[in-house]
Amino acid sequence: MPTILENFTIESLQKEIDRRVRMNKIKTLAPKMKENPNFADVMNIAQGIVDEILDGSYHIDNNDAIWIYEEVMIACFGEGVFDWVNNIVN
Repeated sequence: MPTILENFTIESLQKEIDRRVRMNKIKTLAPKMKENPNFADVMNIAQGIVDEILDGSYHIDNNDAIWIYEEVMIACFGEGVFDWVNNIVN
């Protein structure tokens, strides 16, 4: 009686095993949320945006969203969070 595994090549099965092992490692190495994140840098960026709007120097095409995102992630998970993110994404 044929089994479902006969529908797959050894190579495709090995790729799936490798993917699952990698995902398990990724989960194991995932950064942990800090108990008391410090949002001072996020607040400084937000204040800077408001200040730029008020003094007329703000440009909508700047990278404020990226700066805020990065500072929030660092505040929540620590300086090494993007080493982990970049390792997973790339």
